[in-house]
Amino acid sequence: MTYYYSLFGVPCGFRYDEAAILELTRATSAICRYIQDRGFLSAMQKLIVLTLTLFLAGCAFPSVYKINVQQGNIVTNEKLTALTEGMPRSQVHAVMGSPLMLNPVDTSQEYYVYTFQRAGGGIEEQRIIVYYDNDRLSHYEAQLLEETPAY
Repeated sequence: MTYYYSLFGVPCGFRYDEAAILELTRATSAICRYIQDRGFLSAMQKLIVLTLTLFLAGCAFPSVYKINVQQGNIVTNEKLTALTEGMPRSQVHAVMGSPLMLNPVDTSQEYYVYTFQRAGGGIEEQRIIVYYDNDRLSHYEAQLLEETPAY
């Protein structure tokens, strides 16, 4: 290998001659033979096969994880039994919570809806409609679930 120096003695480049190239080639082939003799390439091939197998097994998994989704007001029988006819609207909100839907045209009705979907399955729904007469509870209609799956 021949080095080139600038006027100030600083190396600024080099050039390989044929002898240096042959020496590097022999050293490289010796290293490759050493790696092949030790079985490194077969271990590397095994690692590649294992990695690809795990990757493809992850892609071929039948489905993704689906969470339970619950939305709305959780209303139990205890809350419904606490309601009495003639209660003011603010007291009903204190017992039941704020309604999910309000009818802007007819303010005498409030809707408490709860939906639950278990891991991507069917949606279970419970509905409670509270009726008011002059901002006082007159009655309610309830379609409750057999069991509230919350929590």
